[in-house]
Amino acid sequence: MKVHVHSRRQVEKLPARPGVAVVSINNSHDSPVNLYGTWEAVLRLSFDDIIEERHEEYGRGYVLFSEEVAHTVVSFVRAHQNFDFVVHCAAGISRSVAVGMFISQLYEAELKTHATPDTSHHNSHVLRTLRKVAKIWPFDMEGIQS
Repeated sequence: MKVHVHSRRQVEKLPARPGVAVVSINNSHDSPVNLYGTWEAVLRLSFDDIIEERHEEYGRGYVLFSEEVAHTVVSFVRAHQNFDFVVHCAAGISRSVAVGMFISQLYEAELKTHATPDTSHHNSHVLRTLRKVAKIWPFDMEGIQS
């Protein structure tokens, strides 16, 4: 299994491929990404790139990644565990890297980040919440590099 992490701009240019599942992450105020072709499995999510510890600073109207959304992601990933994955967010640096890291850790899959050379800017709240919901210990694996 391979996990490819892209920016929105990059993923809009990718042709659909068999055996590949897409996790499409948009900001809560943005329209959904236009995926090219018909992908076998697509999970569309809408939440903002914020962390729990600073959620109050952002004010109303911003959507924090929740345990409910994490359950949806975990179910989707487990249902498509024999697929490769393409994960994207706006920049391909924070939210999508966190989801990509989670999938990679869950299945010991190869992680390839296309928008950033490393995973150091991943959204720690997203990764921690996914790990908690999936019951993967420890929940707070900060600083993990791919």
